[in-house]
Amino acid sequence: MCIIDNMPPLRFFVCVFVPSDPYQGITTKFSCFWIDLFISGMIHAFLDKGRHDERNDRMIRLLCCFLVLSFSIIADTANAEIPAVEREALIIFYNSTGGDDWSDNSGWKDGTLESDGFAAIGTECNWHGITCEEGHVVGIVLMNNQLAGVPEGLENLSNLKDLYLSENSLTGIPAALGNLGALELLYLDNNQLSNIPSALGNLTSLISLSLYQNQITTIPAGLENLANLIYLYLDNNMLTEIPKEFGNLTGLLVLYLNDNRLAQLPVEMTNMENLDYLDICGNRIRIRDDALRSFVDGVQPEWESCQKRSLPFIPLLLLDEDQ
Repeated sequence: MCIIDNMPPLRFFVCVFVPSDPYQGITTKFSCFWIDLFISGMIHAFLDKGRHDERNDRMIRLLCCFLVLSFSIIADTANAEIPAVEREALIIFYNSTGGDDWSDNSGWKDGTLESDGFAAIGTECNWHGITCEEGHVVGIVLMNNQLAGVPEGLENLSNLKDLYLSENSLTGIPAALGNLGALELLYLDNNQLSNIPSALGNLTSLISLSLYQNQITTIPAGLENLANLIYLYLDNNMLTEIPKEFGNLTGLLVLYLNDNRLAQLPVEMTNMENLDYLDICGNRIRIRDDALRSFVDGVQPEWESCQKRSLPFIPLLLLDEDQ
């Protein structure tokens, strides 16, 4: 509702829900403020070079009412009750990652609690890190929030599109995560992961996969099925081999493999015709195949000069005890 009082013309008193953070969803805080002559003057200038006539006054009032209505719609969506199965999934996720010890778990257990020990039904979209659209959880953003363990339960969030769990202490990726068919962005970098489940190859909607700065040693079969993948970050791990099936990721634009333990690359990488950025520095890679060398030279010309040098073999001299 847009309220126009008896104060001087073009001054509005507005109460709306205001988003606190684009990643964190809509807060429950009610914010009231004045839209006064200063702001109205800027709008006037935009509409008709500063002309303060009745036509522009009417347009400004309509614009303000439209903005308030838009905020109200967003707030209603954020506070919509999600399905019970999604609430349960969030609770399982919270418990499996030590939610009580998170840096910020505001909203999850605030106010009067339900029998399951969490905040009132209908408040889930206001829990820290949760984003909703049309009554479903579509995003979880809990980067650098002291999550630990293995994140369970997320497979029941069938509308989840964005999952940001970077910079935590997660030790594993559940295979069930591969059931998230709508997932587009998966960021698990800077954790304590040592392996990747092959089930992640089922995430056919995935656009960006970030797993850098972990302790991953192998790339499992199945990731080559990520037909829509554009960005892949596997740098700063402990990889010793890139499977030849990697060449099937023909949609990749960006690939980071730097600072691993790689000695060679599969020739099949030449199939990555759309690759625009490649980083393989910090390995010990040697390329003997002419086609592969030409391909890598074209994407990262300086690749050879940034490889780690192998330590030279120094024979151990056996000295006589008398020397």
